[in-house]
Amino acid sequence: MIKNLYAEGQAAMNERASIFGAFALYGSFASLFINILNMLGLARE
Repeated sequence: MIKNLYAEGQAAMNERASIFGAFALYGSFASLFINILNMLGLARE
């Protein structure tokens, strides 16, 4: 499906979607790191 969209010339939309996905992944890792710090009791209060 994604390959078909790319082949149809939707490169600009795919680029935006990939940037959005990268930010979402970064946010997930940041949230995970903060949660680990909270579990270990290392976070500031």
